[in-house]
Amino acid sequence: MKALLSMTLPQKILLYSFCIMGFYNISFASQYIKINNHPFPSQDKLDSAGKILVSGMEAQSHRMKIIAQNLANAKLQPKSKEAEPYRRQVIFFNNEFDERSNNILLKVDEIGYDMSSFEEVYIKGHPAADENGIVKMPNVNTAIEIADANEVRSAIEASSIAFELTKLNKQNILDIMK
Repeated sequence: MKALLSMTLPQKILLYSFCIMGFYNISFASQYIKINNHPFPSQDKLDSAGKILVSGMEAQSHRMKIIAQNLANAKLQPKSKEAEPYRRQVIFFNNEFDERSNNILLKVDEIGYDMSSFEEVYIKGHPAADENGIVKMPNVNTAIEIADANEVRSAIEASSIAFELTKLNKQNILDIMK
């Protein structure tokens, strides 16, 4: 209570507005607000939101690279009987705590392989064909890859809109503090 009494009116108004908006820990405002000469904790909710959104967009970017590789190799034929056809790649994500930003961020965990069976196509006389003329083709389904690419596009679009709104809110708060 003594801390509130020692604050100036602009500091009280700013503190009240941040509490109403739910931003209890705003680091970019800590240079303006000090209670008993102790600034607010350094974690900024808007910065956290931005970092989380960026980590999600980076993860989706990696996912899009894998989808592009799968699509590029979808019709790649093996050159010989011994050669294995291209196997579809899949990406796995994991939520990891980042100590630098004090956030849980989305990271690529691993890139694995789809172990489903290869597509078998009859191509008589092909160097990779077995005795019955069957050639094993990549296990990439282009319809699934295109659907995944559309999902990535939508996720990145939504994240970029949310990121822009976060930046706008941060700028609005800074404008109010002027």
